[in-house]
Amino acid sequence: MKGNLYIFASLRKREILQDLGDNIRESNKNQAYLAKKIIPLIKQNKNKKIIIDSFKNTAEIKEFRRSFNNFIMFAIDANSDNRWERLADLYKGKRELFDKDDIRDAGTNEAPYHGQQVKACMSLSDVLINSDRSFFKNNSEQDNDTIEEYGQKIKGYLDIISNPGYRQPIFDELYMHQACSISLKSLCLKRQVGAVIVKKMENINKPGIEESYIISTGCNNVPVGEVPCISSEGCFRDAKKNDFLKNSLYCRKCGKKLSEDQYVCSNCFQKTLDFPGRLLDLCRSVHAEEAAILQAAKLGISINDTIIYTSTFPCLLCSKKLINSGVKEIVYLESYPMPQSYKMLQKCGILIRKYEGVSARSFHNFFTRDILPSIKLKEKEQ
Repeated sequence: MKGNLYIFASLRKREILQDLGDNIRESNKNQAYLAKKIIPLIKQNKNKKIIIDSFKNTAEIKEFRRSFNNFIMFAIDANSDNRWERLADLYKGKRELFDKDDIRDAGTNEAPYHGQQVKACMSLSDVLINSDRSFFKNNSEQDNDTIEEYGQKIKGYLDIISNPGYRQPIFDELYMHQACSISLKSLCLKRQVGAVIVKKMENINKPGIEESYIISTGCNNVPVGEVPCISSEGCFRDAKKNDFLKNSLYCRKCGKKLSEDQYVCSNCFQKTLDFPGRLLDLCRSVHAEEAAILQAAKLGISINDTIIYTSTFPCLLCSKKLINSGVKEIVYLESYPMPQSYKMLQKCGILIRKYEGVSARSFHNFFTRDILPSIKLKEKEQ
């Protein structure tokens, strides 16, 4: 019996910790309660560099930023399959339990105030690092080359943190920063998305030297002349969802009669709004990727063989347009819950890369060099 209890506890370890964190924040009526408890202990160690293993709620990060001027946050990410491979033993091979915990960690179906918010926390980071490569070879032997490469990557970011302007931003950092900046023009109530289409080509005067140019940009906004949702009565798509819900008298799966505003059938647990399309076709906004494609078309510029940098992974509607427009590569910052889109892009040979590098929020802090001392020196010499 004890053995069974141990296995049960180990399987539920992550869930137990999730419940504990949620309950502590809720019972103390304070999102940043855990952060406020640990910050005084950290301040007692003034001359030490402290590493916090993880954050689960955005309020905790904001509390640390208010308390420490030198607080830097790294977001280390890996795709779901790779995370599962590393944790399969902990879950005794039960993938469904891992997926349940993983979805909850991201913030799906969690209480918006005190729940898990890992996905939102990652958007507040200063540096984003991908950790998809395994540190072990097929024979379970430690892969020292990969570990060394990973260590050098971390060191590179630490160097630029301690010495801003230590290097120039690479292409990915430059263009993702611009995509995130352009997203701020969006007036969408759901999410602000920005996209930049870039052409890379060899310098005609210096063979072997690659240059890149921005061809077009876009953000998600309603068509010119339409009133944006932020200036009207709220999200147009949400209004259509509510209309659909009010007219859904019976569950489309089991036929049970539904009460008004019932989002889940009490009989078969079918989501009443969970159907193909996610009502994206009823959204009035032109998506960021669409806007960038249309801008290039208006200017008569081909986007064949180009790269698009987008702050959110393209939906299925945008993916089809990107494929037929000749875009060859997609670099994205935030994932999007539409696996059909990812599968279609892969099948059509589009290169997909998760962004890695300095975040837009820290771009100027990390890449602005202090040139004042050299200016003062020159003035003194004169």
